[in-house]
Amino acid sequence: MVLCPANRVDALEHLGLFLPAAEAYAEQRNAVLMGHPNVSRISPALRTRLITELEAIRCVIGACDPGKSEKFIQEISWRLYWKSWLEQRPSVWTHYRERVSELKGLNDAPWKQDFKDVTSASSGVSLIDQWTSELITTGYLHNHVRMWYAAWWVHHLGIPWELGADFFLQHLLDGDPASNTLSWRWVAGLHTRGKTYQIRASNIRRHMHPDLLHGHEAALQQIGDAGQPPPVDGQSEFERAGVNGPWISGIEFSPGDRVGLLIHEDDVSPGMTSLSDHHFDAILILRPQSGAPEVRKYRSEALEDAGQRAAEVWSSPHGFIPELSADPDNAAVQLKACAENHNLTRLVAIKPFTGPTMDCLNVLSESLRSKGLPLEMYYRDEDRMWLNLAGSGFFGFWKKLSPQLFRVTA
Repeated sequence: MVLCPANRVDALEHLGLFLPAAEAYAEQRNAVLMGHPNVSRISPALRTRLITELEAIRCVIGACDPGKSEKFIQEISWRLYWKSWLEQRPSVWTHYRERVSELKGLNDAPWKQDFKDVTSASSGVSLIDQWTSELITTGYLHNHVRMWYAAWWVHHLGIPWELGADFFLQHLLDGDPASNTLSWRWVAGLHTRGKTYQIRASNIRRHMHPDLLHGHEAALQQIGDAGQPPPVDGQSEFERAGVNGPWISGIEFSPGDRVGLLIHEDDVSPGMTSLSDHHFDAILILRPQSGAPEVRKYRSEALEDAGQRAAEVWSSPHGFIPELSADPDNAAVQLKACAENHNLTRLVAIKPFTGPTMDCLNVLSESLRSKGLPLEMYYRDEDRMWLNLAGSGFFGFWKKLSPQLFRVTA
């Protein structure tokens, strides 16, 4: 199986090779096949924005019948919806991360052994263990398998959904904080009121290729065809904070300013923004701060590619920031030292959506400000276009978004 390459040129080629199949995506996307040829597998590039969501949609509309490929365009748009929804409700993310820390500290929980067994691919249910091994070794699972896996984790094993979301986030190359967190909440019945998702052997047999099911009959018997589970206990309602700006569409440089561009793993293509109109005196690249080794390797390669492209756009020196200390103050000292090497007076970054990178930059920003080095963050123009559209469900979001998508891609 070929996953999406970690450099922009090859990632775009990878997308282009899939486009002839985009019109059949609606009929074929749920089938789990060897090598996953019926889905694009560009999600790692979207996660890091080697390819932006809007750019991917433009490629689809330019190469395919928009009506026939609408389901694939919607699939890309789901990522925008999840990001925008969570950005307006950051307390969902905060509560989830607090729960992960709390649950990891429990040593006598009744689900503790099941957690150890399933995450080490030794649960005794061969299909589940196969999917665990695939996740750990490849950094990828078909979306249908992700739903089955999450349902088994939550509704059969009774392990808190937060730990499953954290397990996926650590191992998925495309592990997006919003898509991942909110999808696990949806399976658990906390995202859409009263709506849960259940794993069923009959559904697996219908959608998974027989060759992939060979030798797993006992596992299918263990999984069975259980009824619809009730939602798990947990907080389902969170206040919608909204995102009101002020929106900053440009940067004003003062005489004598020396400005550094800080590139992070959530957006490795800042040269494809209005920032390209400005000069930067140095490109600083923030190493991945978390994730399994394969995840960090992929994102480090994407960031290396980003540094090379940024150096061409701005004709500026670039370099990686050393692995940051877990202590915010020490991390800020490290970052300020890098800035001092280039005599920088300000830092600029594309603003990440709610998630680990934003958490990191929020802490760094406060510490850096006290050290006289401001860090300014700017939304991409297209992010501002759809950010406040995610008031409730996806299809309401799509109804408002799709006219704008087709207008900006015309």
